[in-house]
Parts: sequence; structure tokens; C-alpha cells
Amino acid sequence: MHLSVVIPVFNEEEHIASVLARVETALLSLKASSLLEAYEILVIDDGSSDNSPQVLSALKHSKDLKIVLCETNKGKGAALQIGFQMAIGDFVIIQDADHEYEPEDYLHLIREQKNLDADFVLGSRILSKKNKFGFFRQKFANQLLSFLASLMLGRKITDIETCYKLVRRDMLLLCDFNANRFDIEIEIAFELFRFKALKFSEVAISYNPRSYSEGKKIGWKDGVQALVKIFSMGLRNLFLAKRVYNT
Repeated sequence: MHLSVVIPVFNEEEHIASVLARVETALLSLKASSLLEAYEILVIDDGSSDNSPQVLSALKHSKDLKIVLCETNKGKGAALQIGFQMAIGDFVIIQDADHEYEPEDYLHLIREQKNLDADFVLGSRILSKKNKFGFFRQKFANQLLSFLASLMLGRKITDIETCYKLVRRDMLLLCDFNANRFDIEIEIAFELFRFKALKFSEVAISYNPRSYSEGKKIGWKDGVQALVKIFSMGLRNLFLAKRVYNT
């Protein structure tokens, strides 16, 4: 497998360097164990107003690390779409620029993909009983969104809002993404489930939630936006049948 790791960044000057170090350590371990043939890391700074661009510019660039500095902030979805277009790997995995998720869990997603020959593997925080969410309302909101998404899709998804997704790049490039903010998480799932005979699986991953004082950015407005996105895309998929992917 040739893997592309796409990392959207917005105001993460305290974390991005250490996150990148952990990502590279995890990837080197996977390559040493022959689970990866090659990898690349794509960092998309989404118009940060702190020192994130300076931190990234000071890093040693290589063929495995590519950095894009955007002038204006457009949102996580917009940054991810830039990364998807740049990626050259067989598969793409999404990584946030903080320490809520553990790159060591790439191992679980890649093993699941190889065992099932899956097209789309989602890392679920819910499936691990060890994880704790920062606030009860966040866990409740996520479970509600996942339940509604599952109803609309006709496929059970336990953690629709999770960051960790391992996806075939060619499928991502065929998808029609319009979301610029956190609702990209919803769009990715709904677009991918338009492929006929999609091979999908979930695996348990670790989660270390941070508080808003520590830099957490998603809020209640994003939850409302996600709810609207679920119903709008669900109705489109059910009734409009604009297209069905054949790959």
C-alpha cells in the first residue's frame, strides 16, 4: 500500500510539530513491518492566524512531506479537498493536527483493510469502551448523528463524526464534495456509500478529547450543520438518485 496522510491545520502552533513527529514514527513502523510500501504526508494550513505557518515553514521538507500554506481560512472541508487532489497514494487517511487521535492506530485501520480488502475503513471512538468524551453532550450529539446517518444510509455507522477514515483515493476523487467545514465528515460517508458494493468496515480506535480552552474548535453550530447535512444528503440519495458510482 502507498498511503497519503492528509492533515488540515488551523491555529495549532503548539501541537503540529509533535503531531507530525508521531505520524512519521507510526508510518516508519508500518513500513518496517511491510504493511506499507511507501507514504506521503500532506499538510494543509488553512489560513492560520497564529504561528502555525512559521512552525511548518521551519520544518525540513522532503519528498514524503508536502506543506501547503493557504492565505485565507475556508474550513476543514476545504483544506481536505486540497489534500485529496494532491494525494498520490492508493489510500488516503485523515489526521487532525492535535493529539486527540493516536497515529499508532493506523495499524488497526490498515490491517482491517487488508483482511477484508475494504474500500473504506472508519476508526470508531465508540467501539472502544476505554474512551471518554470531554462532555456528555458531545458524545450524545455524535451518537444521535450516527444513528440518523445510519437510518438514512441503511448501513450501521457507530461514529459518523470521527476523524480517522482510510479510503481508496480513486473513490475520493470521484466524489462530489461541497462542504467546507466540519460537515465534510458527513459528506465523505454519504458520497462513499453511493458506490455499488462498497466494502466498508469499522475498527475501534483511541480518543483523547481536549477541552475548548485547550483549542477544541467544533461547536454546537457545527452539530446543527451536520444534522442538516445528514437529512439533505439522505433525501438526495433516497429520492433524487442523481448518480450511483459503479467503481
